[in-house]
Amino acid sequence: MDTQIERCAGLDIHRDTVVACVRVPGRGRRRKQEVRSFSTTTAGLLRLLDWLASYRVSLIGMESTGSYWKPVFYLLEEHCECWLLNAQHLRNVPGRKTDVADAEWICQLLEHGLVRPSFVPPLTILGLEFASLIGNAFVVELVFAWPGMAAYGIRTILQKDLNAVMGVVMVSGVFFVIVNLVIDVLVGFVDPRVRLRGAR
Repeated sequence: MDTQIERCAGLDIHRDTVVACVRVPGRGRRRKQEVRSFSTTTAGLLRLLDWLASYRVSLIGMESTGSYWKPVFYLLEEHCECWLLNAQHLRNVPGRKTDVADAEWICQLLEHGLVRPSFVPPLTILGLEFASLIGNAFVVELVFAWPGMAAYGIRTILQKDLNAVMGVVMVSGVFFVIVNLVIDVLVGFVDPRVRLRGAR
């Protein structure tokens, strides 16, 4: 098969480790491949970044399973083009051998142009993460016994004060809707394609 990407890397991301495979031009028409493992700590990810930069990698691909990909993706995307790849699509590409590691397989698919990236809209993700932020704030207030919406909400639930419970849910929902509305407006300013689509 023809090589579409000269210098690429595939990452197999786990909770504690990242297995990285790099494929670059070797001697003659051969391809050089190297596989290494890195920890998912900040220091480990910075070592991964330096290692990829030493090979002058132009494209990095990683599988989008779980949430382990997020810190790796956001650290590397500032320095190199990163593709988040759909796990189902990777499994459906024919020709995989069972003894090929995931990082090597992702790297080979990237190299030959057999995969396409998933869309990662950063601002939109921020808006959806706000819901978990509200939930986490409730847990933190409850655990540390801080006065606030969570303590008030729990107290009203235990006292079976349905009007107050509805008020807490309503206030949380209104915050969530307002934040997502502001983010939708910001997306229009940041991404000109959204403005053009709305003008048609």
